[in-house]
Amino acid sequence: MFLLGLSMLTLTSCDKDEATQAKPTISNLEAGTAIGEYPDETIEPWVVAGHQLHVEAEIAADGKIARIDVEIHKGSGDSSALEVSYTTGKYIGVKSTTFLEHIDVSARLAPGEGYDLHFTVIDMAGQTTTEKVEGLEVRAAVPSLTVTAAGVTFKMVEVAGGVFTMGASTQDAEAYDIEKPAHDVAVSDYYIGETEVTQALWNAVMGNNPSHFIDDNNPVETVSWHDITGTSGSVGYTIDSVDYLTDGFCYKLSVAANGGVLGSIRYILPTEAEWEYAARGGNGSKGYKYSGSNSIDDVAWYYKENDTHATRRVAQKTANELGLYDMTGNVWEWTTDLKDPYAGSAAEPPVGDHIGHRVIRGGSFDTGVRNSRVSYRDCYPPSEKDKYFGLRLVLRK
Repeated sequence: MFLLGLSMLTLTSCDKDEATQAKPTISNLEAGTAIGEYPDETIEPWVVAGHQLHVEAEIAADGKIARIDVEIHKGSGDSSALEVSYTTGKYIGVKSTTFLEHIDVSARLAPGEGYDLHFTVIDMAGQTTTEKVEGLEVRAAVPSLTVTAAGVTFKMVEVAGGVFTMGASTQDAEAYDIEKPAHDVAVSDYYIGETEVTQALWNAVMGNNPSHFIDDNNPVETVSWHDITGTSGSVGYTIDSVDYLTDGFCYKLSVAANGGVLGSIRYILPTEAEWEYAARGGNGSKGYKYSGSNSIDDVAWYYKENDTHATRRVAQKTANELGLYDMTGNVWEWTTDLKDPYAGSAAEPPVGDHIGHRVIRGGSFDTGVRNSRVSYRDCYPPSEKDKYFGLRLVLRK
């Protein structure tokens, strides 16, 4: 048996009572990726290769615990253990405990399904009990950039380009005309924010926090499209026919991330196509209704009766197929696009005061399930500020 980083204790002689004790018991064993504000809230049966696997169990031993072994096997018929890193530590010498650990997993695990976790408890008498969690899915870590700007660190996740079907299908009974027809769109490679821009990052770059719900780790909100792109500064750069002015967040962040001068790193808002492609999971999309799941409760803070109607800290729900958090719910996210109907749509083009409105996507903490679907589109004037509106960054390759 191959084990890495386990506390190997020599079993010594035990008293007569201990030698005749019943074997240890293991109950409520779960393994996977921890989801939610608390680590035991939900566990998805998968692990990202090279990262951590969350394991929980209730353990009882008439005799004291001598060792806990955690192994991962490739398939139920494979007797060889793959590499994990775990130290028993605080669980030695107790009779019962709640086991709750994040365990380092070797990058040697190849992405795929069919991995099993073996969880073994050995007591001081040398008695052994093993339980298994079968069918773990191992996912490859998505390449990302870790950026530090103005003293705040954040991640940009790499999105491999491709062709996808944008908009709602005719089978979607909840869809509005403005979401139709479904049509194929090609996008190139880019990076997108792992999370919505936080209040900590906005405040560090802009020197203010306009948010209604104050918490450094919550998404910034009450920001307009013009706050992001600029209102009165000179033109810093132009991408997708959008001028990013020197007084806007994107320009100031680009300068801060490049040591105080504008370089080739230029942050922008996503196009609608980039936003929807990423929300759907890129070329690894599983076709979910919401970003990352068909169950909105798994992935989003959205409108529910008797719930706290406020933003929440980013990255507390399940990530989608690309490892992106909160693309459904929490705050609406501005995009570069004007709200025009898709070609062939039955929707009327904007008229009057609606001309020039910019598209927002993803829903917020106060949005119902119908308008939280990944294909749903809404729009507001670019000067509009509200506690429901935030943003997610894009960086082109």
